[in-house]
Amino acid sequence: MALNADHAYETVAQVVIGTAETVIYTVPASTQIVAGVCKFPNVTAASASLTVHLRRLGAAAADGTKIANGVAIQQGERWTEEGLTMAATDVLSALSSVASAFTATLTGLRRT
Repeated sequence: MALNADHAYETVAQVVIGTAETVIYTVPASTQIVAGVCKFPNVTAASASLTVHLRRLGAAAADGTKIANGVAIQQGERWTEEGLTMAATDVLSALSSVASAFTATLTGLRRT
């Protein structure tokens, strides 16, 4: 597999998180995301909770896929997951206790 053309981190996805499960990124076939970082800043004027799933091979969201479970994030603070490695068909998704409280930004090295 080859790295992206300039071998630099790139923004892979940027998504506003809703109160229902919101897909941030689904890795396409024959692709990997290496050394990924996903940041979830709370952009509202109040505390909000965040649940994040890393669903291997497109599995359904379940307790076993959670990498964050109802984490309370105060206004102006953020939750970050570093070192994500995602294979083809893996899905990163999240939901919040408050609509549009978080804008998820996934960066990483895309290998094809």
